[in-house]
Amino acid sequence: MKSIDKPHDRFARAALSDVTVAADFLRAYLPRRVVKRIDFSTLELTNGSFIDEYCRQYYTDLVYACKIDKRDGYIILEIQSTPDPLMAFRIHSYVVDLLKTYLKQHPNAKKLPSVIGLCVYHGKKSPYPYSTYIYDCFEVPELVRRSRVFQEFQLIDLTTISEKEMTSHGTACLMEMLLKQSHTRDFVKAINILTDSPEHILKDLKNEYFNQAAQYMGNVGNPIIVKKALDLLSNALPEKKEIIMTYAQQLRKESKQEGMQLGRQEGMQLGRQEGIKEIVKNMLKQACGTELIAQVTGLSEEEINKLK
Repeated sequence: MKSIDKPHDRFARAALSDVTVAADFLRAYLPRRVVKRIDFSTLELTNGSFIDEYCRQYYTDLVYACKIDKRDGYIILEIQSTPDPLMAFRIHSYVVDLLKTYLKQHPNAKKLPSVIGLCVYHGKKSPYPYSTYIYDCFEVPELVRRSRVFQEFQLIDLTTISEKEMTSHGTACLMEMLLKQSHTRDFVKAINILTDSPEHILKDLKNEYFNQAAQYMGNVGNPIIVKKALDLLSNALPEKKEIIMTYAQQLRKESKQEGMQLGRQEGMQLGRQEGIKEIVKNMLKQACGTELIAQVTGLSEEEINKLK
């Protein structure tokens, strides 16, 4: 498979762009008292225009609009595979940027909308090693803490959440499971757990979601492991077998093509090496000096001497 830049973040973003998956995910992790105040039937993904140009260029934020207490509200999700000691500051920056843009779009507003900021972490280091309080981003945390200007952001650390708990998170469980395995690449384990779970939520997932998951595994996983995972899915979900096996066939085809291309490259490299050897031997026969041969062929003196 071709290398994809930040495949984990891309997959999470694609999965959470489906508001059904996003709603299940948010219901699973937001405090119940907050969930009760959100009208999830109004949840929609914005185009990201609330985040300034700097943030859009470097980060993978998801911004949702919804009704909170029957008023305009927003939810920001930051996908993070690398721990950042300044993440608390970044989350606050996103919220401020969103609110500044909101005021530009609503110049007569007298109040600010509710904004919820969350960070989804799935990195190698577990648990998340840095503070979720913005106070700890400062040189003198206690001094800033006394001002009570800032609050803690909510961290969803997938590396510390059990697979059993994830299976209760509705459609979001597939994304969570795969991201939890994003560094070990043990996708067979993830699929086994999902297919064995009593809820068996996989049968209700949309075809596009399956495609995103299959492509993600193919982009980052070992082809043999990915094939096993896809076979497990196919056996567990016969009604989706055609979709799953279509991607499995595509994966095998691309792997074969990459193997052939690698073989051709290795063959060409071997051919070039043999050609250079012949040039060296001919130049030696003509009593050319080692220095001249090195300049012509790019070989070292030691390599040339071995061919004498």
